[in-house]
Amino acid sequence: MINVVISIITYVDKILLIKRERGDFIGLYGLPGGKVEECEHIDVAVKREINEELGLELEFNRLLGTATEIMHDKNSTTYCIVVNY
Repeated sequence: MINVVISIITYVDKILLIKRERGDFIGLYGLPGGKVEECEHIDVAVKREINEELGLELEFNRLLGTATEIMHDKNSTTYCIVVNY
């Protein structure tokens, strides 16, 4: 299982999207986030991913929910943790 964090960053009723530049789905828009490293807490992981992808230092607001995605073509399961900034 792969654990990832996905961030929803809002400002004046708008949601920030990023354009994918590497990995799967290049050129498509999505929410910023990435893989949780081994023994890393989700609030640390999401802050690290936001800084790596956007160069921003933001504070963790709250956990919005979790989801599980099964990737049949890659034979893996992804556990998504959705947070709000």
